[in-house]
Amino acid sequence: MSRVAATLWMAVVVLGAARCGSRGEPPGVPTAPTPPPTLVSAPSTVIDYFADVTLSGVVFEKTAAGPQPLAGVTIYCDACGEGGHTWATTDGRGFYTFTGVWLQFNPFPLHVAKEGYGDPPDLPALKGTHRPNGPGWREVTIVGHTRFDMYLIQRP
Repeated sequence: MSRVAATLWMAVVVLGAARCGSRGEPPGVPTAPTPPPTLVSAPSTVIDYFADVTLSGVVFEKTAAGPQPLAGVTIYCDACGEGGHTWATTDGRGFYTFTGVWLQFNPFPLHVAKEGYGDPPDLPALKGTHRPNGPGWREVTIVGHTRFDMYLIQRP
């Protein structure tokens, strides 16, 4: 085969291979629509725990003489503390504090209890998504350092 014939034969092979399967479309044009890429969401990196945020307040007894601080009241906070499910007890001034709050449950319930005491009759109903049943439950919304005072009444 002559050199010219070999070159022509090579050109035919290359052009034929480039058009193979293209059904007459120019090279580089897809033969079917290309589906859009599937987007995969990255894992969330939102941190809902704030170690330096505090929830604190005073638990009072409602009396005819006015509010009186109550010592020895136990308070349960599901969304407080690094591991959650945290308890506090009021001191002699009726004061309690929790440090560190998980805010994804905001607003969230607290439970307050002391032997011989119960809820006042004017206690508002819980409205948040986590609404436990029964006496002693309160609901609080945390916005930075939050003070949340609570009242109890002495049962007869």
